Amino acid sequence: MITKQEILNCARNMFNEKGYDQVSMRAIANKLNISVGNLTYHFNKKEDIFKALLEDNKLLQTTIEVKTIGDLDFLFNEMLESLVKNHFYFTNDNLANIDEKLAINNQKNVQKQKNILIEAIEVLQQEGYFIKDLSHNIIVSIITMIMLAHLEWVRELYHKANYPTIPKETFMRIHWDILYPYLTDKGKEELAIFCKLIK
Repeated sequence: MITKQEILNCARNMFNEKGYDQVSMRAIANKLNISVGNLTYHFNKKEDIFKALLEDNKLLQTTIEVKTIGDLDFLFNEMLESLVKNHFYFTNDNLANIDEKLAINNQKNVQKQKNILIEAIEVLQQEGYFIKDLSHNIIVSIITMIMLAHLEWVRELYHKANYPTIPKETFMRIHWDILYPYLTDKGKEELAIFCKLIK
């Protein structure tokens, strides 16, 4: 018996490879060696698969308790991986308007991601890793810019043009270049240790 997760994994791979518009329910069923009826038992239409994929986001489901610089870096990585994993959506501007309910739901998910990251920085600030003068508004601005940068990085990664994309390791280091001026001495010391550990 085919599972919903197997359907989602197959559909995601096909959407990423061929583009959402080019993949039909029949094509997904054929790839899975099941009937269209068997597929529609789990998902009535392609939009239902699409919606489920947007909600299949590790960052939104994370239970990690942020206590260290490494934990925050992990969240940044999870956010970037969720975009890479579903790049068919983020490299096709038309999909944002495919369905009003889906668009609203996606906006809510984006806000959830933003809140998770804002809260993570504020927790680390309370623990003495970020300076007290780092205001909530500045944290929101930093996270907003980081999230926009993630979108652009993924779009460049799968762009048809032949120009170089910043390597992931370099891109992730830029996050800390941006945050570095707001770290306390304690935060800078932990970042130095963390950077040595991941090399």
